[in-house]
Amino acid sequence: MLCLKTLGGLGVQRDARALPSSLPRRQLLGLLALIAGHDPLGISRDKLLAYIWPESDARHARNSLKQALYALRRSLGNPLVLCDGGMLHLNPGLIDCDVWRFEAALEREDEATAVEVYRGPFLDGFYIAGLDEFERWAGRKREQLRRLYADALRTLAERAGAGRDVAAAVTWWRRLTAVEPLCSTAALGLMRALVAAGDTTSAREHARIHAAYVRAELGGPVSEAVVVFANRLLKQTIPRDFPGAEYPRAALIPRGPDRRSGPVALPAAPVVTPRPRPPRRVPKAAWWATAALWAIGLILVPFRRSMEGSSEAALTSDTAVTVAVMPFSMTGAHENGDIASGLEEL
Repeated sequence: MLCLKTLGGLGVQRDARALPSSLPRRQLLGLLALIAGHDPLGISRDKLLAYIWPESDARHARNSLKQALYALRRSLGNPLVLCDGGMLHLNPGLIDCDVWRFEAALEREDEATAVEVYRGPFLDGFYIAGLDEFERWAGRKREQLRRLYADALRTLAERAGAGRDVAAAVTWWRRLTAVEPLCSTAALGLMRALVAAGDTTSAREHARIHAAYVRAELGGPVSEAVVVFANRLLKQTIPRDFPGAEYPRAALIPRGPDRRSGPVALPAAPVVTPRPRPPRRVPKAAWWATAALWAIGLILVPFRRSMEGSSEAALTSDTAVTVAVMPFSMTGAHENGDIASGLEEL
């Protein structure tokens, strides 16, 4: 049994094993994809000729089609292309196509099978020079299938959320945001699912990524719903109306000790025991330490304010905050070297 792979590329397999790249030729593969991608009734002969041999007259184009069909039969065996009433279609008894299985799964509302079959964009990376009309058709078909795939992911994500399957909801929303990174509904769905899973940090991070992507690609403002929800997370106040609020605590995904109930004790900072110093050195060491701590404070205070800000500007500002921690080098007496290592740890 032959299988025509059109999602994520283009190729022909026999019994799940790829055929040699030379069989069939690139133009013949395009012809198979064109026939398989049309309605079940097939495509008319004249329409197919306009797609594959646009610059040839009717007589030469028909002759080229006969040669192509003969080459396909010689390369792949039995005749794969049938003609009924002037309509060309593939023989379903000899060849299968992933697009057919994808669309059939959606018709029977089996979204899980559909997203498993969808391995990538339609005819991804396939191109035939000079066939502009074929490229336009492939582009329209690619976008149509992508939207169907995105709808299937959204259905699976919403179904998982309704069934309180937090892990599955996060997985499906994350896959949807990869397909539609500009969609605010997908971004908000992933953020809510992450909060339901107890991963508020990842929810805030995705809000920043989504906002940066929207500004870079569209140059417009971020969805108000995404901004409001992200700013609530910055305030550490989980809204009561997010879909994961009704999930039982036992269903939350464990993320380490920071997800336990109750306060979490942070490890104590290492204690640096300074070496005995002569009394005359103490004032100088204290002066250096005080100056260094003031310098660190001047750097960290604006950074902390930017992280804890709850206004909309905290999400939509174009100004990036960068903190660089440089190694401290002590150029004075050797016994004061502990100050440098202590400041670096701090």
